[in-house]
Amino acid sequence: MEKAVELLKSLVDIPSSSGNESEILIYLEKWLIKEGFDFVVREETFVAGQIKANVNNGQKKKPLS
Repeated sequence: MEKAVELLKSLVDIPSSSGNESEILIYLEKWLIKEGFDFVVREETFVAGQIKANVNNGQKKKPLS
């Protein structure tokens, strides 16, 4: 939970006005990559990341905590 709180604090600290959230999207994209997400996509108005489940060897990736 601590990582999620720190991420939220960082996002809130980024100055933005309505319709001008590009710095937030860039920050979040870099964060997702740094945290090891398997797939990250950023477009003009959104960013998303995916962590693929690893079921072949029975081990799951650690959740964000």
